[in-house]
Amino acid sequence: MGYISQLRDDRKCKVVLILNDEQLEDKGEFESYLEKVVDLYLRFDPSCAEIADIAIPGDGDNIAAMVRQHAILLGIKNVRVIWKILALAKQVAPMLAGYSFSVTMDAVRTITLLAWSYLQPKGAPPLDYLKRVNAYNPIKEDADLDLKWRDLLVQYRYTGTSAFDLTLLEAVQNGYFDQSRLNAHAKELNEADMYRKAKEAMRELWDDLHLSFTKPIKPILDRFVEVFASELKYLDLGDLVSVERTFRELGDPRAEELVTLYIREKKDEPAAFDTDRLYEFGRELSPELLKRIKEAENATKPKRTTDETVMALAKNITDPELLAEAATIDVESYVQILKGHEGEELRDMLAGLRRYMNLIDATPEMIEILTRFAKAVKEIGRESAINQYRTRNLGFIQWLEKKEA
Repeated sequence: MGYISQLRDDRKCKVVLILNDEQLEDKGEFESYLEKVVDLYLRFDPSCAEIADIAIPGDGDNIAAMVRQHAILLGIKNVRVIWKILALAKQVAPMLAGYSFSVTMDAVRTITLLAWSYLQPKGAPPLDYLKRVNAYNPIKEDADLDLKWRDLLVQYRYTGTSAFDLTLLEAVQNGYFDQSRLNAHAKELNEADMYRKAKEAMRELWDDLHLSFTKPIKPILDRFVEVFASELKYLDLGDLVSVERTFRELGDPRAEELVTLYIREKKDEPAAFDTDRLYEFGRELSPELLKRIKEAENATKPKRTTDETVMALAKNITDPELLAEAATIDVESYVQILKGHEGEELRDMLAGLRRYMNLIDATPEMIEILTRFAKAVKEIGRESAINQYRTRNLGFIQWLEKKEA
């Protein structure tokens, strides 16, 4: 300050002092001399929008427009930080080009926030806080930080940090992105977005159907068929049930076509024919549709060998499907199954089927299985003295003899 005064008074110089007063350690002392030395004091304090326009001039492309919009919303006032964020966004965009554009949009939004926090930590939410933030289930220790940043984060639509977000943060810190790591998360996000779009398309059609007294029905049903066919990968049994019932009640014969289309497209997805979830929510299927769905479900189930059936039954002795299969296995096959297992596997099989002996409410299928299994054990016991010794105390032969008596 003394030197500036000397230049002004003795040398008649005009001196311009440009500084960032927020970084001054002795700001109080500086301000006490400021009034004596400086004739004209101007604070350069452009708005966030002006800063963003300086950092990203012109219209630019979609990525630049997104970064500018996010920077303004967050209140970023550092041109250099915005430049670096834009460079990161431009770097990641081509790597996500093969997915839904919403994946890129989410990535750019996350990068803007996390890069701001990383590059300008004094003016942004702390990184450690962002890693654990949960806008709808905050933790007590973050009460002060939530009070300061929560409203901004909710407005910014950042309510929690996902595994994909952490991958992006690592890239921000390293300065480059790993394509394989991006792919691991982007595929899941892409599927979620496609699912959301399919549900949204169907919801719009339901609105057209139910929220109008003027729209003709045929174009709406035509559109239902078109959307159902194009988005079938992301639709489920609940969608089929609703559409099939609507078409049937409105007398449109294409209801059968939609069921056939669903079954054909989902033939390799056993879960696509699971009716249990529908019943949980009180949704009933027509007898005709239920019959076709059950037939399709049975067709998708992998065929088990007799060996696999018995081993599975030993672990779940009340499974109706396993019971039905095991009750048809002949005695000779049970003999081969028993001889095909040793050690713990044989012990588990014997212990599992032995439980039928103690069931008070054993079903006819259970009795049939136990009878055939016991006959197989008895037949093995007749083969040699050692096998007679081995089978003597298992309990199956005694149960069979008592039953026959």
